[in-house]
Amino acid sequence: KNECRGGKDAVCRPAASGSPMHELAVTRCLVDLVRERAVPPRRVREVEVEVGALTGISPDCLLFYFECLTRDGPMAGARLVCRSVPARVRCRGCGTVYEAPDLSLICRACSAAGGDVVAGNELHLVRLEVLPDV
Repeated sequence: KNECRGGKDAVCRPAASGSPMHELAVTRCLVDLVRERAVPPRRVREVEVEVGALTGISPDCLLFYFECLTRDGPMAGARLVCRSVPARVRCRGCGTVYEAPDLSLICRACSAAGGDVVAGNELHLVRLEVLPDV
C-alpha cells in the first residue's frame, strides 16, 4: 500500500519501492518554485513540466509525490502534466541531430562515433495555470 502524508515534512513511499526516491526531493523543489511563482498565494489549477529522458526521473513518481505534497493549501487539487523530452545527440562529424533512445553515439547519417547530448537532461517548468482571484 502507498504511504502518503502531505505537507512540508511529507512522507511518500510508492508501494513498489517501499522507500523514498530522489523524485521526492525534485518534486519538493518544483512545488516550492510553483508556490513562489503563484504570488500572492493563488489557487493553482495546473502545472506542466518537461522531463528529459536522461534525468533518471520517473514521471509516475513525480505525479505521485506531487499529489502528496499538494493535498492542502493553494495547490490542493492541482494537476501535474509531465511531457517527456527524448534524448537527442548532435554528431561531432556531420552535425546531424538525432534521437538516441538507447543513448547510441553512432550517427545514423554518417556512422561517425561520438556526439554531444543536446536534449534529454532537462527538467523545466513550462507552464503554470492559476485561477483568477475571487
